[in-house]
Amino acid sequence: MNKLKELLDRIKKIKNIEIILAITAVVVMLLIYFSSTGVISEKKEKTTSQVKMDYCDKVQQDVLRTVKSIRGAGKTEVAIHWSGSIEYVYAENVNSTDKSYSSSLQIPSSTKEPILLKTIYPNAVGVVIVCEGGGNAKVKVNVILAVSTLLEISTDKILVLEMNKK
Repeated sequence: MNKLKELLDRIKKIKNIEIILAITAVVVMLLIYFSSTGVISEKKEKTTSQVKMDYCDKVQQDVLRTVKSIRGAGKTEVAIHWSGSIEYVYAENVNSTDKSYSSSLQIPSSTKEPILLKTIYPNAVGVVIVCEGGGNAKVKVNVILAVSTLLEISTDKILVLEMNKK
């Protein structure tokens, strides 16, 4: 108790204590502000092209894993050709009259981010599969059907070839 009183007495004796406290408060607020915006900017650093690459790589790995598991396929390589890029669809406020039309993104005050309704990913438009069993007609048909089902593309967009034997 005595130590607390001594500490308060020392603080009262310091000249311009209000200025020191104000500067300290401003420094603390600035640190909090910049540390929180740094976290937000780190989350936003992922660009659309990086998201597309992540998506395309994941799908390609799924196709590779599936084809490799088909009996007789053996060692496998997959190449997928993609069309388009990622599209983001946001909620909008629309104002329309006979003479004018305007729209703006819906941005809730709580998040300060537009409302994302959906993400449209690129489509696979062609696939080349090179596998050890690609010369076997049964393996080739099974691979084509599996890839067609996985990617929802027609079978004529899928080419299965036999891997070079080294």
